[in-house]
Amino acid sequence: LAPVPAEELAAAFADAEVDDTRRRLEWQRSVFDVVLKQVRKEFKDRIKVLNCFELATLRNRPAKQVAAELGIDSINTVYVYAHRVLQRARDLCAEYDEDLGEVTEVRAY
Repeated sequence: LAPVPAEELAAAFADAEVDDTRRRLEWQRSVFDVVLKQVRKEFKDRIKVLNCFELATLRNRPAKQVAAELGIDSINTVYVYAHRVLQRARDLCAEYDEDLGEVTEVRAY
């Protein structure tokens, strides 16, 4: 066998890293989709709690706006509700050995 030139070897490793990164992102997305479905199912009877999470955390809307839209008197309640759902989502992600990544905190306004 002839030796592989360094440039070809480096390119092959770079391609493998891109593929690994792509697979990892696809896995994280699929885990997040499963977790989100589960969270929605678990909180279906507490729609305001779930909506605080979806609007403030996932859609990055200001808590003041979320409170007004949902008829919640206290902005702090939006944070508390969103945090409850976020914590449950984190717990579910931990079962898959995953981190939520960018979905970490409720936007503070």
